Amino acid sequence: MGAAGHWRLAIRCGALACAGAAAAGGVVWWVLGPAHAGAFGYGAGVGVLSLVSVAGTVSLLAGRSFRSRALGVGSFPARYLCVVAALGLPAYWEAWPVLPMAAGVCGVYLVENLVLVPGLMVAGGRRRRKRGVLERRVAA
Repeated sequence: MGAAGHWRLAIRCGALACAGAAAAGGVVWWVLGPAHAGAFGYGAGVGVLSLVSVAGTVSLLAGRSFRSRALGVGSFPARYLCVVAALGLPAYWEAWPVLPMAAGVCGVYLVENLVLVPGLMVAGGRRRRKRGVLERRVAA
């Protein structure tokens, strides 16, 4: 899968996460009120930005130069540090309710693992079949 394929898959998964977060945010609004729904939406937004940035990390890791791959390796932990800062600072300042904010970002990571990872596996299998690569397994 090329770099454009990673971006398409990440944006499609991000759109799916946004749709699910909007529906879940409506339920949170109805049950807990607007402050908790805002916190949930903020957390989901942080999660979606992190999710879509996965494509950038993969594009850098798949680069041909050493510098590109080194930036990709560095961008992986940087993504998580950004999420920690984006969630930790409002929690520390008590700007948002913490549990709905954490539930929003965790929901997006759940969607990422349930949709994005199998999508990458399917796309990788299609690419191997297209090239005519035959796998041979050897029993131990």
